[in-house]
Amino acid sequence: MDQIWRVSENLRKIVIEPKARLNRPQSQKHQVYHNRSAMSRRARLNKKLFVLAFLLPLTILGAILPGHVIPRAHAAGNGLVCIAQITDVTNKCPIAPPIFNGPLTTPNSLLRVPVMINDTDPFNGFDITVNSSDVTKLKPYGADLAGSIMPAGSITIVDCIGGILMSGSTCAATDNPTTVHLVVSGPFGFLASQGTTGLLFTAIFSITGTTSPGGVTIGYQDGCDDPKVSSHLPLCVFLSNGTLTPVPESVQTGGFDNSDTTLLPYATLSTTSTNLGASLAGAPTHALPTVTFTATAQNGFDTTNTATLELATTVNGTGTRPTLTLSTSSVDLTGVPSQTFTQSGSVTSTVPAGVFIATVTGTYQTTDMVTFTTSSLSAAYSLQVNVTDYIINASPNPVTIQPAGSQPVTITITPKAQFNTLVKLGLTVPSATASAGIGATLSSFTISGGSGTSTLTVTTTTSTPAGTYTLTITSNSTLNGFTKIHTVTLTIKAGGFTMSATSPSSQAVGVYATSTITIAYLNGFTGTIALTNNTVANLSCQAMSPLSVTTNGSATISCTSDVIGTYTLSIIGTSGPVVRSTTATFTVTAGFSISATSPASQKIGNAETSTITVTYIDGFTGTITLTDDNPTNLLCQPIIAPSFTTSGTTTISCESLIAGTYILTITATSGPFSASTTATFTFTIQTHDVAIANPSISPTSPVTVGAKITVTVQLQNKGPADENVSVSLLISGTLTVATTNVLLPGNSNKNVTLTWDTSTYAADKYTLTVKIQLPTGETNTESNSQVLSQDIGTSTLQPVTPPPSIDPLTLAIIAGVVIAAAAGSLLIVRRRRTPSDISQTGVQ
Repeated sequence: MDQIWRVSENLRKIVIEPKARLNRPQSQKHQVYHNRSAMSRRARLNKKLFVLAFLLPLTILGAILPGHVIPRAHAAGNGLVCIAQITDVTNKCPIAPPIFNGPLTTPNSLLRVPVMINDTDPFNGFDITVNSSDVTKLKPYGADLAGSIMPAGSITIVDCIGGILMSGSTCAATDNPTTVHLVVSGPFGFLASQGTTGLLFTAIFSITGTTSPGGVTIGYQDGCDDPKVSSHLPLCVFLSNGTLTPVPESVQTGGFDNSDTTLLPYATLSTTSTNLGASLAGAPTHALPTVTFTATAQNGFDTTNTATLELATTVNGTGTRPTLTLSTSSVDLTGVPSQTFTQSGSVTSTVPAGVFIATVTGTYQTTDMVTFTTSSLSAAYSLQVNVTDYIINASPNPVTIQPAGSQPVTITITPKAQFNTLVKLGLTVPSATASAGIGATLSSFTISGGSGTSTLTVTTTTSTPAGTYTLTITSNSTLNGFTKIHTVTLTIKAGGFTMSATSPSSQAVGVYATSTITIAYLNGFTGTIALTNNTVANLSCQAMSPLSVTTNGSATISCTSDVIGTYTLSIIGTSGPVVRSTTATFTVTAGFSISATSPASQKIGNAETSTITVTYIDGFTGTITLTDDNPTNLLCQPIIAPSFTTSGTTTISCESLIAGTYILTITATSGPFSASTTATFTFTIQTHDVAIANPSISPTSPVTVGAKITVTVQLQNKGPADENVSVSLLISGTLTVATTNVLLPGNSNKNVTLTWDTSTYAADKYTLTVKIQLPTGETNTESNSQVLSQDIGTSTLQPVTPPPSIDPLTLAIIAGVVIAAAAGSLLIVRRRRTPSDISQTGVQ
C-alpha cells in the first residue's frame, strides 16, 4: 500500500497540481493572455488525464507485483557484456553464445572476436580480460579498437596480449599466455548514455590448431575478486562510471570449434618471398624489396557474397619502425579464384636495430554453412625485416698493468637483430699513451659471422710513468654499401710509484735546510722503494730518513753549504727494475740583505737623504758594517749608523753643486760575505720662467693730451719659485712712463695695471710696450716683452683746441645790425601806445 501511495503521490504532482495552478486568479491587465494560457493548460491536462487513465492501473499493478514480473528500468545488472558475431555489434548481443569457426592455415589465420556491451548503464571506461581455454588451438594475438563506441580521444591504459605488455605501464597479475587484456578510458567528461549498446573492442586470436568437436571456450579471466574492480564477480570485467562502485553487468561467453571446416568458405594469403632483407641501423633511407602477395579463395569463398578482403599492413613494436604500404586497400575474389597485390616500404636512418615483423592481413566475414554463425577472419602473412647492428666491448676495462708488464684484453663483437656481417678491427693510440711506452697489439683484425672475439695485448716498460692512459679500439662493418663504425675506449692504469720533493726556503751559509720527499704507490703497485741522493759540489747533506718505504709515505733530507749559491739535489727511488727520481733546490744566502731608497730630486746646493735598510735573514747572526762609494761631484756625509747586529735602518745625506744624476753604492759586509745596494741622487738647476699675457689699453685711441692711459697685463710665473718682478710701461720702445714691483708666487698668475699720464707729452702717435726685469737664471726670454699690436697697441695724442677768433670788420657789421634791430623795435612800440600811456610816460 505504501508503494501505491507513492505512485499516486507522484501522479498527483504530474496531473492535479497543474490543474490547481491553472485556476489561480489573474490580474485584469493580463486577462486575455492568461485566458489563452489557461486554455492551453486545460488541453494538456486533458491529455495527462487520458495517460493517467491508461497507466494508473499498470502502475498500481507494478507496485504490487514482484519486481521480476515487471523489471524496473534502472535495476542493477541490466547491462550485458557479451562475445558477439560481427553482424551483432550494431544491434544487440546474441540470444545464445556464438560458436566461431576458422581454418588452420599456414601462416595462421586470425579470428576476430567482437566484445560488445548491451543496454548498459552509463559508463566512461572499461577494463576487460578475455581468454581462450586452449592456446594450442586459439592463441591471443592482439586487440583492436576499430569500430568501438568509445569516442575519439579515448586512452589505452593497458594493452597486454598473452601476458606480454604491448603498451601501458604493466600487465595485471591475472594476465597470462591465455589472455587478451585491454583497459581503455574515455576522454575527459565522457559518460556513455543510459542503454548504450555497441562494440567495445575486438579481441584477436591466432588459430593455431584444430579443435575436437565441442571446441574451446572464449570467456573472461577470473581472479578479480575485489567488488570495487569487477562488474561481475569474480570475472575480470569492469565498467567504470567515475565512482567507487563499478557499473553492474551480466556476461555472456562464446566459443570456437573448427573441428569441421568442410563447409566453411575462407581465404588465404601467400607469397614466394621469405623476408624483407636486412640493413644496418643508421644507414641512409633505403627501400625495402617489393613483395607480391596472392589472395586465394578456399572452399568456395569466391562464390559468397562477402568475398572481399580488406587489406592492411602493420609492423610490430613501438617508436620508429620500417614504413610499409600496399598497392591496394582491398581485393575482391568474387567469381575469381585469386588476386595479387604488392607491398613496398622503406627504412630511415632513425630506425633502431631490431627484428621487425611486417604482417599483411586480409580481413573478411564468412558464414559456417552448418551452424550459420558468422565469423570475422583475417588471412595473414608475416615477413621479417632486420635492421641489424652490433656491439663492441673490451674486458677488462679499465685494465691495470704494472711496469714492464703485459695484460690481455678481450675484444668482443656481439650481434644485434641477427647481425652476421664481417667486422674489421683497428687501434688508435694517442701520443700521450705511446710516449709513455705503452704498446698494444690485436690477435686478429677481423671477426667473421657477426660475432666473436679478438685478444688485445697491452704492454708497459720500466719507464712507463704511473698514471691513467687510454687507447681506442675501432671497428667497422659494411652492408648494402653502408659502413657502420663502432669504437670502444680502453682505460689503462699503469702501476708504479711517483716521487716529489719540496724545495726549502733559502738559508744562510752554514744553516741546514730540509726537503720533504713524498712517495705515492699507484694502481696496485707493491714493493720496497730504496731512497738515495746524488752528490753536489759544495753542498753537504745528512742521511735520508728513512732510507726506504714500503707504502705511501714520506722521507726527509737536510743539507747546508758554506758557499753562497743555488744547489739542485736529485733524490732517487728504486724498486727492482723501476727507477723514479725527483729534485729539490737548496738556496744558500749570505744571511742578510740591504736596500736603500732614492730620494726625490733637489736643486743644486740642496742636500738629499737616502734611508738604508739592513735585514737579517735565514738564521744569520753576526755584525754587519756599512760603507759607501761616492761618485765624482757627489758630496756625502758619513753614514749615520754604519754598524748593525740585528735588522734596522740608517741614513746618508748627499749634495752636489753640479746638476746631474749620481748613483751611490752602499755595501754591507760581515766577515767574508757582503751584499750591496745603490741609491740614486738627482740634482737640477733652479728654473725661472715669467711671462706676460692678455694685455689691454683703456681708453682706446685716439685720446687728448692730458688724459691718463691705463695698460693692464697678466703676469704668469711658470716656475716653481717665488719671483720679485719689476714691470715697466714704455712708449716708443725706449721711454719708461710707469713702473711697479710685484711679488709673484711660484706657479701662479697676477694682473698688473700701469698708468701713463699724457699731460706732459706732445700730441703724436705712440707705441706702447710692457717689459719686465728678467729674474736671475731666466733662460726663456721670448715671453718677457709683449709689444702691443698696431691696431690696439698704439695711442694717438691730440692737442687741446683754443676758442675761434673774429676779425674787426666782421665785428663792426654785427654791431650795426644789432643797433638797427634795436631802433626798429623801439619805433614800433611807441606807435601802439595810447595817449594815456604817453601821459603816464611823460609823468614818469
